[in-house]
This record gives sequence, C-alpha cells and structure tokens, in this order.
Amino acid sequence: MTIWALVPLVTSIAYLVLLAVVLLSKRQSITRVFSVFLGAAAFWSFTSFMLHIDAPPEQTLIRHNLLNIALFAAMLMYYQFIRAYTNRRGKLFLIIGYIALALDIFLNLTGQLVTSAYIEDNVVYHTITPVFYSVFILALSFIGVIIYHLVQKYRQSTDPAERNRTLYLVLGWVIVVLSSYTNLSDNPRIYGLPLDHVGNFINAGIIVYAITQYRLIDIKLIARKTLTYVLLFFSMITVYAGAIFIATRIFPAEEMSTIILMATLIVLILAMTARPLRTFIEKRIDRLFYQETYESRLALMGFSRKMGNILNLEELAKSLLPDLAKSLNINKAALLFPDVASGEFSMEYIYPADDHLKTQFKLAADNPVISWLDKNNAQLYLNKLDNLPELKGLWQIEKEQLQKSEMGLLYPIKSRDKLIGIIGLGNKKRGVYILPRIWIC
Repeated sequence: MTIWALVPLVTSIAYLVLLAVVLLSKRQSITRVFSVFLGAAAFWSFTSFMLHIDAPPEQTLIRHNLLNIALFAAMLMYYQFIRAYTNRRGKLFLIIGYIALALDIFLNLTGQLVTSAYIEDNVVYHTITPVFYSVFILALSFIGVIIYHLVQKYRQSTDPAERNRTLYLVLGWVIVVLSSYTNLSDNPRIYGLPLDHVGNFINAGIIVYAITQYRLIDIKLIARKTLTYVLLFFSMITVYAGAIFIATRIFPAEEMSTIILMATLIVLILAMTARPLRTFIEKRIDRLFYQETYESRLALMGFSRKMGNILNLEELAKSLLPDLAKSLNINKAALLFPDVASGEFSMEYIYPADDHLKTQFKLAADNPVISWLDKNNAQLYLNKLDNLPELKGLWQIEKEQLQKSEMGLLYPIKSRDKLIGIIGLGNKKRGVYILPRIWIC
C-alpha cells in the first residue's frame, strides 16, 4: 500500500463527517436525499481504499465489483439530490435509474461486467466485457442530465445566493466527473493514481463552502460546531499529507511506515495545540453563515446575556437599541410592548428619541400585522406588505401609519409561544438585515 491509497480513505472520512453535519441539521426533504448521497459517496471512496490495501488476490475481483456498484449508486444518489434541489417533478428518469442500479448490482455480482481483476505495483488491472460499455453510456446520460438540470437552475434563478451555490455545485460535479474519467487514460504518469478520489475530496470541500457561504442546507448550531471540526480535520489532513509528501522527498530511503509514524506524531502534537485554530475556524464559519448580520447577532447575544442581569426594562432598552442601530446600520430602533388591558402594541422605547412617533404609532391587538408576526415568528419587511395575502386586508390608514413610522422591519419577541413584544427596525442605510428568532424562556 502506498500513500496514495490513503486518499480515498481520507475522502470517505470527510464525507462521513459531512453526513453527520447534515443529519444534525434541520430535517427537510432535500437534506434527506443529500444525506443519502453523502453516504453513497463515502461508501464509494471506502470501497476504493479497501481495494488498494493489499487485498488477497481472490478478493480483488469482488472488491472491484463493489467499487463499481458504489460508483453507480453515488452517481444516482447525486442525481436524486439534484432533482430535489432543482424541484424536478417527473420520476420516470429516477425510476429508470433505480432499475439500472439493480441491473448494475446483478451484472457486477455475477461477473458479467468485469471478468477478472488484479493489482500490480498498486495499480488495479481488470478485464471488462462489452456489456460494461452499455452501463458506461447509461452513466454518461445521468451525468449529462445532472449538469443540464444545474445549468437550467442557474439560468432561471434570480436570487444571487442561489445562483452562486448552483454554480459551485456545477463546479464540484464537473471536477468529480473529469477526475473520475482519468481512470480511462493510458498515460503512465497518471494511470493508477486515485485522481477520481482527489476530485471527490475537492468536491467535499466545495460542498462545505456552499453550506457555509451560500447556505446550501439549513443547519443548526450543533451542526455548525460539527462543521468546525470538519474544517479542522481537513486542515490536519492537509498537514498530514504534506508532511508525508515532503518526508518522502527528503528521506527517499526511509521506510514508509516510519514516515507515516513521524507524520502522525506531528499531527497529534498540532491537534493538542489546535485550540486557537478551532476558535479561528468557528468565527469564520459564523461570519460565513451570517455574513453582514454577524455583528447584529453578537449584539443580540449580548442582549440575551444582559436580560439575565438587568431587571429594569428601561435600562435594558437603553442598552439594546443603540447596539442594534449601530450594528445593523439603521436610522432607528424601537421596542413595542402590548398594553395590559387592550393588548394594543405601542412604542415603549425608541432610539434615537422621537416623542411624536412614540405617541402616534399604535398596532391594535387584532391588526393583521400582529397576527402575522405571532403566527409566522419571522421578520416582516414593511415594503412587502402588498405581497403577502394575509395582509391584503389592511386598511389604507393602517398602511399609511406604517409608512410614516419609517420602520423597515418588524420582528417578534416570543415567550412560551406567546408574542410579548416586537422589535422595530428603521430603514437600513445600506445592505440588508436578517435577524435570528428571539425566544425568551
């Protein structure tokens, strides 16, 4: 076994860690199919590793056939993920894919695709039948459909974030496909190298970037923490592989086992002192997830801490509202609370002080805006009122009052599933604002 045999093992581990992140994330239909693909991709890389660890000659053929099955399964699962991602309705091609997978399993296990396989100088050699090319052509059709769906998604989307994550999915899949088909090359310099799994590993990195930068999936806090360890793992593996590569060049006569042991010790020492690196990665992931809202979330977390120490509501408002206005770069911020008797929401506190707005702005308990905030527990952009069917019933005088308030967004504060307050944010001077849900237990 050579150092190159570790590439598919590392790739398999990377996909398994990504799978753990996804399983910890918010349960959605797309995350379910995405997790199936990650599992299939991990299995594909692991079967390649098992094929290259000096397997007994009598086991080489069966391991090779398992690799073929895993490769086709990973491709089909990726197609299913892309189908969900692009909101494709038709199931005919997917059904054909599963039938083809079942046929691929049967043909591989009965030796009708590959009749013999052996390893020489860490290179796998095999003898294939004409039926193999039929499966190859079918796989090409799935590859083409995947790229077609992604390109169509990119062209039809108007959301910049969605276009970007689609573009990265295209890039990752193209790298996987191109690197996989280097196995067909007769060039002695690259033949036998696990370039397909190098491409697969790069694709894993691209998926991590798409998750963090463009929110490919909605992942929870615990999943983000796991993703921190994924990136830390990638960093350590990079150091590990680099140390082995450099050592083999500096000490060409040294035994590979000794070099691997030395590299392992280096990585273990780094792992024990990796706390600053972990902290750095955690902050970078939070900034990637929240981007321009990162500072506002820090302010809100500070607000949560202050709530436990400040009993006076006025003192709390004076501490919170300036922080919000500054971190979100808005012209004003306000806190609205309901009247005990009438349930009418009014501005109890506003920054900067505006006595006229404080006395004039009121939202009745039965106002559709209050009902919407209570039901949806999400930010309400006041410039999009006309786009929401639930708010079509607003009176003209109510719309004018909201416009005169110069508020750009209202955000609910809930406690035990009850709306107890509203944060009002003025117009943003530049960019956009997105706030996390605020719950007070």
